[in-house]
Amino acid sequence: AAARSHRRRWHPVGAPQSVTMYQTNTGYDRGVNTFSPEGRLFQVEYAIKAVQLGSTAVGIKTSEGTVLAVEKRLTSKLLEPSSVEKILEVDSHIGAAVSGLISDARTLIDHARVEAQNHRFTFNEPMRVEALTQSTCDLALGFGEDGDDNKMSRPFGAALLIGG
Repeated sequence: AAARSHRRRWHPVGAPQSVTMYQTNTGYDRGVNTFSPEGRLFQVEYAIKAVQLGSTAVGIKTSEGTVLAVEKRLTSKLLEPSSVEKILEVDSHIGAAVSGLISDARTLIDHARVEAQNHRFTFNEPMRVEALTQSTCDLALGFGEDGDDNKMSRPFGAALLIGG
């Protein structure tokens, strides 16, 4: 037993070990433009997964207007049902149903509200739904671009269904 004891290496608590740990996405999920060796963008996959785990939203266009409906899932008994808002007013004639990360959706909705009010103030007419949707999509798809402080550094984990 004494002959074997000299072969064992004892490490004090907190000392670096010679064992290397590998995870499947180590370091590749930190940047939105960083591809893993398999060619995956983990930040984009995380955003897609957040939308997939979100609630279902449905929109119906009729001759008299648009109807938006959203499934309201309460994940905890501590949540007050009236505090969970999934359908939001963008302008007096436009609404949006949201799914995914609500904080990301609120950022997109706030941008859409500012765009709608700027258009109304500048042109003295309500903004068309298509133009508002295009403006919101420009923000949502502009993640990771350099040089603009108004852009997000990661993809939005939210989906909007805009109708009006």
